Amino acid sequence: MLAQRLSETERWLAATEDSSFTIQLLGSSNTEILRQDLNKLREYVDIERVFVYRTIANQRPSFTVVLGTYGTRTEANREIQELPEPISINRPYFRTVGSVRAEIARAGIALGSPTAKAGTADWQDY
Repeated sequence: MLAQRLSETERWLAATEDSSFTIQLLGSSNTEILRQDLNKLREYVDIERVFVYRTIANQRPSFTVVLGTYGTRTEANREIQELPEPISINRPYFRTVGSVRAEIARAGIALGSPTAKAGTADWQDY
């Protein structure tokens, strides 16, 4: 499922305006924990609305999980308020898709590259 979500995220980023909003749900540098988190998320939200991208957090390769596309902050904030407790416990917050792209660029990950799609020496295989 992780590989599929990474691939879908590339398509989503290619088709989504920078000014759109998304909701950051969680991050993880451990692929096994991330897989567990994704399985848990699918119990509460449509997994097709979940996107995962590679980044750097605390100077380590990491994954970030975001939810949905929203036209306004108000829409994203409303969705945050309606998230079930097992998801809201992680204190999700909205951000622009442009900020997601900027984070990926700062991490030095080119969308469409093998690093973005598959495991490398710096990334745990999934």
